[in-house]
Amino acid sequence: MSEMKKEGPFAVIRDSEGRIVHRQLDKGGPRKNWRQYARLMTNDGMDMFEKMVSIAKGEAFQTTITLPTGEKMLSEPMIPPLSVQKEAAKDVFELLHGKAVAATEVVKAEEEAKELERVRAMSDDELYRLLERGTEEAVIVEALEAGDEVEQYAYDPSEE
Repeated sequence: MSEMKKEGPFAVIRDSEGRIVHRQLDKGGPRKNWRQYARLMTNDGMDMFEKMVSIAKGEAFQTTITLPTGEKMLSEPMIPPLSVQKEAAKDVFELLHGKAVAATEVVKAEEEAKELERVRAMSDDELYRLLERGTEEAVIVEALEAGDEVEQYAYDPSEE
């Protein structure tokens, strides 16, 4: 048997007499899409990351300018403005550490935790009344001794 050779869109193996022993469609490796081309053009994104870090640090840079005569020259050194540096620093930070949680989400999580603790602290009677009424004005019933009247209080979360 001979080695595998490419013939048109197929990879072919021939025997010593030249007959095809095996033939398969050559897919040519993984399918390339725009992400693959972007990775190839930017060294897997490292070139862009290094540029973003240099902008965040406020390092001066020069660009190549092509004159109408075809001659190429470097521009004067430029330093990115502070607003651009800040945005680049924020992007680098988020790439390294992940995006920051919005402050409203933190406040909401704290409120939900307080509510959960309040409900956990309720007795079975209080929970039952809360479920019956379905509102914050659930009546808290104190433990009854034989013959006592029931005292009812509206729940006040600020007392905790």
